[in-house]
Amino acid sequence: MKDVYSIVPAGPGAALMLVAISVLVLALGLMLMFIVVSMRHASVTLGPEHLRLRADLVSRCIDYRDLDIDAARVVNLEHETELRPRWKQRGTGLPGYQSGWFKLRDGSKALLAVTERTRVVHLPTRKGYSLLMSVENPDSFMRDLVRLAQEGNATGDSVGR
Repeated sequence: MKDVYSIVPAGPGAALMLVAISVLVLALGLMLMFIVVSMRHASVTLGPEHLRLRADLVSRCIDYRDLDIDAARVVNLEHETELRPRWKQRGTGLPGYQSGWFKLRDGSKALLAVTERTRVVHLPTRKGYSLLMSVENPDSFMRDLVRLAQEGNATGDSVGR
């Protein structure tokens, strides 16, 4: 005959730790699902007075007056290495998808929505940062941006008089 001795049951701390870990894993899973869904629906909207960038964890409206449209250009990040993202500050950094605030290799700050690196709109602002965006048709985007910014400035000038 053998004597069997039970192990003293774990206290409530172990169960609470498992619950806390489960909640964290669930929250992380939900956040990742949100990023996966929203990165497929990122967009830039050109309104009458401002540009709106929406990408996963980032949404920002920027008045045309705050954009340096004369310095805007389409760049190839494979060749213009100084504009490549170096350090992610806040956002998402995955192969083939970068969204959020980054420090660039030239030391400047930029708000990114980059999925394709060879035709990226580089749009400096007067607020101390740039926008880097992979829009579907960058040349058409640039034409519309210039047109809407000029119309918005003309409207803004007449309102101020």
